[in-house]
Amino acid sequence: MSDPTFNIEPLGDGDQASFDLHDSDNGEELELVLVKHGQRFVFRCKHGREADLISQLAEQVRNPDCELDWFDAAVISHQMGQKLKERLGNMMHRKTG
Repeated sequence: MSDPTFNIEPLGDGDQASFDLHDSDNGEELELVLVKHGQRFVFRCKHGREADLISQLAEQVRNPDCELDWFDAAVISHQMGQKLKERLGNMMHRKTG
């Protein structure tokens, strides 16, 4: 399984500050995108590697050159937990449905 990835990308014209959390097309990868201060912070990991992603996020927050802060980390962690809860609910529904 591949390690989580983290990228910082400049915003394109017309991009607005936002937060987005979604699964990739194949449903095997989680991608979190946070847009802040003209940069897009992109975190990706395979399902089941979310703890590694959180560790990587914490490393970025501790980096003084990165604009992410602990509030951003808390929001991302919360959203990741919500997505995991949704995925588990869907799995249980399919299993019992």
